[in-house]
Amino acid sequence: GRLISYQDWNTGDVAIHNMVTGKDRQLTNKGSWAESNDYAGYSLFSPDSKQVAYTWRIWSKNQTELRIIGTDGSQSRVIYKGDDSWPVSWSSNGKYILVKLMNKDQTWRPAIITVADSSVQDLAFQISGAMCFSPDGKYIAYDTPQIKAVQQRDVYLYEISTKRPFAMVKQPADDGLRGWAPD
Repeated sequence: GRLISYQDWNTGDVAIHNMVTGKDRQLTNKGSWAESNDYAGYSLFSPDSKQVAYTWRIWSKNQTELRIIGTDGSQSRVIYKGDDSWPVSWSSNGKYILVKLMNKDQTWRPAIITVADSSVQDLAFQISGAMCFSPDGKYIAYDTPQIKAVQQRDVYLYEISTKRPFAMVKQPADDGLRGWAPD
């Protein structure tokens, strides 16, 4: 709980801020804006705080990559190339990253990326807002609109092994997911 990852807009790099020491440190080093318009986007710490997953926008190719880097700046690698991507949640064992991937029609689709081999598993539900792994990694909680053209959302649970969604909070109000309790 002492580190925060962020986009350093002075350079476009992903960086971390140490809340105890007050020091900032870049994890990537792309060079100045004059050298490159590429930049880091969304970032997310692994459960053990040893890695950061982040999006990397490559302007010359109009492409986004999902990358992982050690919090010491080592072992950077690309785990996904293609559609715009947004890391949302790591599984508690650190083996999977729950992501939002952008469709051609500018809507988001949920997927799980396996960290070890970069395989992608699209998930069979619609999302609009938040989603996250359960602490035991068996479920994904998410919220989605009650009907397409309306902003009110309901909260659902998706069982990964059976690929079945279940309504958890379904009512006329706008209900948004906030997360799981650790237990």
